Amino acid sequence: MNKIISITLSLLMMLTMMANPLLAAQDESPDLLNTDRFGIEKSDNFARSELVLYQTIHGLILGIEFCGLIQCDDERLAVGSVMAGGLGGLAVSLLNTDGGITSGHTLMLNSGTTWGLWNGFALNMIFDNWTDEQLFSGTMMAAQLGGLGAAVYLWDQLRPQAGDVALMDSTGFWSGILTLMGVAALDLDMSTQEFFTLMLAATDLGAVTGAYYTIDNPMPRGRVFLLNTGGVIGAAVGFGMAVMIFGEDVDQSVSFGSGFLGTLAGLGLSFMLSDGWQLDLSSI
Repeated sequence: MNKIISITLSLLMMLTMMANPLLAAQDESPDLLNTDRFGIEKSDNFARSELVLYQTIHGLILGIEFCGLIQCDDERLAVGSVMAGGLGGLAVSLLNTDGGITSGHTLMLNSGTTWGLWNGFALNMIFDNWTDEQLFSGTMMAAQLGGLGAAVYLWDQLRPQAGDVALMDSTGFWSGILTLMGVAALDLDMSTQEFFTLMLAATDLGAVTGAYYTIDNPMPRGRVFLLNTGGVIGAAVGFGMAVMIFGEDVDQSVSFGSGFLGTLAGLGLSFMLSDGWQLDLSSI
């Protein structure tokens, strides 16, 4: 179980870093999109480059998964599949952003892809598909493309800004981290299926909660970074306090319990201290 927790924690951190790269300053593109939240979010070339890079990598992954789906045992077919996937992701993302794209739109599409990847992986573990390469690959492809398709639809309906999407990603991520800490602190004896069912429910519910909150509470992306910083510092202090008090042989339950409380306190404190922030998008 400890190995499963470690692998899942690493995957969650990797996916969150992929979905939330720090955007550069906006340029002076005349192509503007007024969202009536924090004023105007501009289209810029950096956001376009971010989308192209991410979706090209996504295409490469789809190429690998397609090869697993069709059981290609020829090296040239395998390489061709990966190349076709990468070039497809590159072409689609470039051709559909000729008029520019905002950072919120980019983050929404990349986030949808990432959440599809995580959901596909978790579902494969829940249904024990990892032993069947074709079923595993097919499930992953369907989940990733489904997540991207859902993101396209939700963007068209809601038009979130970058901070809104970042909060959704962060609440999903921290829900997963807190759940991991809780499982470790309570030393729960869970099967792989039970563990990933719990993790999937926690992360998806956290993401949905964050997204729902932003409907009436628009979130500057700078504030989301502060919330994440508070969570990281809180976790470090929580784990550190356990070691300081009980020494290096501190019990796992005490260590993770302290980390859980520290993370929760860090997130809560940073949320309260940043209440009322109204940052202009050009300064984020």
